[in-house]
Amino acid sequence: MLLAQLLIIASIVAMAMVDPADTERLKWMALAAVALGFSSATQDIVIDAYRIEAAESRLQGMMSACYIAGYRVGMIVAGAGALFLASGFGSAVGAYDYAAWQMAYLIMAGVMGVGVMTTLMIKEVSLPQQARTSLRYHAELLLLFFFCVIAFVSVFFFGGEVATVWKQTLGDYTGHPYVMNFLVEVLLLTTAILAAWIVSRVGLRAGISDPVMVDETYIAPVKEFFQRHGVKTSLLLLALIGSYRISDIVLGVISNVFYQDMTFTKDEIAWAVKTFGVIMAVFGGFLWPVIHALWRNPDAAGWGNTVCRYEFAVHRPGISRAQP
Repeated sequence: MLLAQLLIIASIVAMAMVDPADTERLKWMALAAVALGFSSATQDIVIDAYRIEAAESRLQGMMSACYIAGYRVGMIVAGAGALFLASGFGSAVGAYDYAAWQMAYLIMAGVMGVGVMTTLMIKEVSLPQQARTSLRYHAELLLLFFFCVIAFVSVFFFGGEVATVWKQTLGDYTGHPYVMNFLVEVLLLTTAILAAWIVSRVGLRAGISDPVMVDETYIAPVKEFFQRHGVKTSLLLLALIGSYRISDIVLGVISNVFYQDMTFTKDEIAWAVKTFGVIMAVFGGFLWPVIHALWRNPDAAGWGNTVCRYEFAVHRPGISRAQP
């Protein structure tokens, strides 16, 4: 977890050092964003694993609620906090100030120190002897994963310009630019996955990591998942997991752009969207495990989640402004 958090800090600092207005350096911003995505996802996975191993099954509801509350508080700090900071340092709608956003990003990187201190203070979960592996095996596995990630990202980094030319050429030739853009991106993604697979095979043959540990870490869980649920159910579950948050993710990315186009200031966006709505989500996250603990009914969590989502939908402020 500590390594993931340090990588998050490094990624945020790297993003702060790049001015998005400088199109020649946008690739470095993209690389830092990809590194931030990998490291933050790794931190989420490790936190989930620690939460499950650190408490008994009967306490998992409360642990999950605390996790959600912490996540939402982090959203307030990173969302509203960053907007307030950028606005306070002088950035405004129609008056972009790189120095203001750079300071906001650097302060956000510093806030990650809270997570680092927490990681250093908590106790390591004791594992059975058979579940322990040496640090060397973990380091080798991490090194192989790092090489695979480099291969995956390099395809997009060095093939981006070629892909852009193909999109333009094929779009003009066929008259279906959006279809061609999608097909070229699929081809680029397939090439990146193939490159990562080739690097992994070469790395295993070179003895960078133990093939048995790679199988136990990456392949065996996937096999067990399909064997437990069957192919059809497993594919449906994966499709659900991969698609049910698409609308939220797209909304989260584009909502601030929409609000700014509607001439709202950063402070107004921070107060209305990044604060009140998130507070209601924290309230909902704490309410359903309490209902579950009181009723001890497997369906109670589902009903509590439904009620909390309704509460969130009703009380979330709708932002509107009359247009001249």
